[in-house]
Amino acid sequence: MRKKRANWKIRTSGGAARKWCKLCTNASRLDRTAINPPLVSLRPLVATKRENIMPKKPISSAVERAGVNFTRSIVEAANCIFQEIERRNDFGNDAILELVEGEDVRGICLAAQIKSGTSYCTETECIIPSTKGHFDYWHKHTLPVIGIVYDPTERCAYWAFITGILKQDPQRLTKGPFTIRFAKSEINRFDLEGFQLFFLPQFLKKSIRLPRDRSIRFINSESTTMQHIGLQSLFSGYRNDPETWELLIYILKNKTQADIHPYLVYLLSLIPGHGDIFWHSENIIAESVRRGGREEIEKFEKDDFEKLIGFVGEEGIERGTLGQCVEAIISLVQDKLRILKEISEDESVEHRVRYIALFLLAYYSGNEAERLLITFNRLEGELAVLVNNLLEQVKTYGFIYLY
Repeated sequence: MRKKRANWKIRTSGGAARKWCKLCTNASRLDRTAINPPLVSLRPLVATKRENIMPKKPISSAVERAGVNFTRSIVEAANCIFQEIERRNDFGNDAILELVEGEDVRGICLAAQIKSGTSYCTETECIIPSTKGHFDYWHKHTLPVIGIVYDPTERCAYWAFITGILKQDPQRLTKGPFTIRFAKSEINRFDLEGFQLFFLPQFLKKSIRLPRDRSIRFINSESTTMQHIGLQSLFSGYRNDPETWELLIYILKNKTQADIHPYLVYLLSLIPGHGDIFWHSENIIAESVRRGGREEIEKFEKDDFEKLIGFVGEEGIERGTLGQCVEAIISLVQDKLRILKEISEDESVEHRVRYIALFLLAYYSGNEAERLLITFNRLEGELAVLVNNLLEQVKTYGFIYLY
């Protein structure tokens, strides 16, 4: 800390003052520079002591500046705005980033916490040590907060969305751990390519567009985040290519449900469509392509149904849910009544899947629902309860309703 020098004054007694005045009078003919007050005689000693202390600049400050300067270089190279926060005003953020789309300053700002040095990263992950106070500060901040870690060994940085991490796991605000850890990957590299391809679109709410082969590689990744990005990119750039839909249907048929991202189901539901899809220029598919997709979906079989039904969440088949997307896809299949009946009767199938299959079977049976449901009276447990509830609905309203 810089300290303000005190102003020193010489205090003397009355007798000493008179002697000093007399001395000055007697020496009036002498050069006044030869008569120095006692305080001046101490200055050479102090100066000699200070001259032995050389100023020092900690190496850590250079490492710290490297991270800030690297971040600034990437942001400004992308024609965005980097505003560094002065150290005296640094209470948890080191800079403000203002995003620019092309040449349009959009007024979208982010707060950035920047760490730099090998102590904040390993070969595979980055670490931002923090405190409960910082977590509270970031959580309540009016701007989205990102964390950036510069690895001097790689001469590259990686980023994480701190605001999103804290919202996803709010218990960390009180229970910790008060450290942000995130893996290094190609989608969170804070270099110029990563900034333009992945970082900017996320915060500008734009589609990520990758080359086709890279999109497919992402889809086949083990990372669910990369799978999602790959699916978004493939749809955004190649949705009017029939090969895109052949690939998505191939993935559904040949991968286990655990290895399929739910977003794929949503994309497939755009082939039949449903009443709650908001159509716009970024998701409209050429009718010839949709027609080819419908022809392939019409051929779905029992295994495909089981995978699709497995994506129905706890909310069931309701408007605005993934269950609605599943129902839209199944509705295209010509032989759906036979397939749903097989699943409902198959005791080797997961109980919940049988439950939903029976519900859809009753729905698609229309006027024949009551007669069909009576044949399932032998079922037990929750399935029996469902049959009774559906029968009561049919007797009251004459049909089964979904929405």
